[in-house]
Amino acid sequence: MKKAGILTFILVCMGWGMSFGLDLPDSKLELEIQSLKTGGADMIGSQFTVDEDYDEFATEFDDGGIFDYEYKSPKKAFLYSLVVPGWGQMYTKSSIWKPLVMLGLEVGSWVGYISYHNKGNDLTDEYEAFADLHWIEGDRADSLDYSIDLDDPNYWDWYYTMINTENSGVPTTESLPEGRNQQYYEMIGKYSQFVGGWDDYWTVNAEFFDENGILFIGSVVNTPNRVKYNDLRGKANDKLDAANNFILVAMANHLISAFDAALAANRFNKRNSEESWLSVRTEMKKYSATEEMPIVRFTYHF
Repeated sequence: MKKAGILTFILVCMGWGMSFGLDLPDSKLELEIQSLKTGGADMIGSQFTVDEDYDEFATEFDDGGIFDYEYKSPKKAFLYSLVVPGWGQMYTKSSIWKPLVMLGLEVGSWVGYISYHNKGNDLTDEYEAFADLHWIEGDRADSLDYSIDLDDPNYWDWYYTMINTENSGVPTTESLPEGRNQQYYEMIGKYSQFVGGWDDYWTVNAEFFDENGILFIGSVVNTPNRVKYNDLRGKANDKLDAANNFILVAMANHLISAFDAALAANRFNKRNSEESWLSVRTEMKKYSATEEMPIVRFTYHF
């Protein structure tokens, strides 16, 4: 449950981060279009014929605009690194160690996931084969005579006999699945209710049986085979859990890289705009080929 909660949190952060990326400052082209719309472009198009070489943004006192440098879009930077960690950092020309570290984490995470996932699957095959060999289920339909054949004991013979033995102490809270699925292999090792299926149970507890195969109270439930099985199963689960942790690391790396790239783009634009956080400048704003008006432009950097 803890890992599922962490995974859900990261996915929510990634979704919120993508919306953040889509709300970042507009691109150079978008800003120019917006300026054109608010600068009287409609009047120019409807009343005057403008020469092809005429630049509506040219000013008499022009000393360079905010976007005269190579603008880096925070949106692109965010999405680039969300797809491939480090890609956005390369786009924003961050220090070389950032994309190297983030790309290295990405590769390492997937290598670790594949390695531990394969080891976990191998151990899973091993403990399932061990259970198939040493945990003898028997036929549940033919075991209703409530007797145990000590020469060929199995789980269902033991179970039906024990639950009809007074004070046997055998729990009946769990129900064994019909097929040998993941739950089946978990239950036969986890619950003492299924101990009667382990083939060494009968040897370890031989002193507790009477001549009718009835087990006296006080028998050993942690047989060597059951202990070994649970050890194999625990190791397999540890490997699979480690593989899942590598996936969480990879997802976190994507998210952190994306936010860092968006912030790096903003820093790049502010650093290369050659203006302070607040600037004032005068311009002659042309509204047509024959009309212009002096204006004062205030620029504030967030």
